[in-house]
Amino acid sequence: MAESVAELQAQVDVFDLIYNTQRPHQGLPGRITPAAAWAATEAADPPRPVPVPNPMVPEGAPLAAGTTWEGECSRKVKKRGQVVIKKVWYQISTPLAGQRIHAVWDHAKILFVDADGVILIEHPLPSPGTTYVGNGQRSGRRPASTGTHC
Repeated sequence: MAESVAELQAQVDVFDLIYNTQRPHQGLPGRITPAAAWAATEAADPPRPVPVPNPMVPEGAPLAAGTTWEGECSRKVKKRGQVVIKKVWYQISTPLAGQRIHAVWDHAKILFVDADGVILIEHPLPSPGTTYVGNGQRSGRRPASTGTHC
């Protein structure tokens, strides 16, 4: 039994070392140690495009490694979940109403990202004359959850 906080911390440090580096874990393949499993796990890729400190950078500036966008802008999502870019209405998501999002595009596609750089929705660039691009969801009110499904 520890007689001081420092002694208790020393005991916890020894336990932590044994627990993670010396004892095999029954839930891991080959009964390897947690430290070995952690070391063998590849790091996840960050979300794309990489968040930019200032979202309103000059047109054509790279936002992600190796990517140069032809255009970009920030927009506040309207109350029905839409934004307008170059005279085209894009349906993003009604729950995002009032939030500011960022759009970037090149010759082939347009991406909408949140403040953290996480992609909200991606579309092929619409044909000339297109005035509305949906988000693939049915319009109208969603039924209330009954709590009976998983």
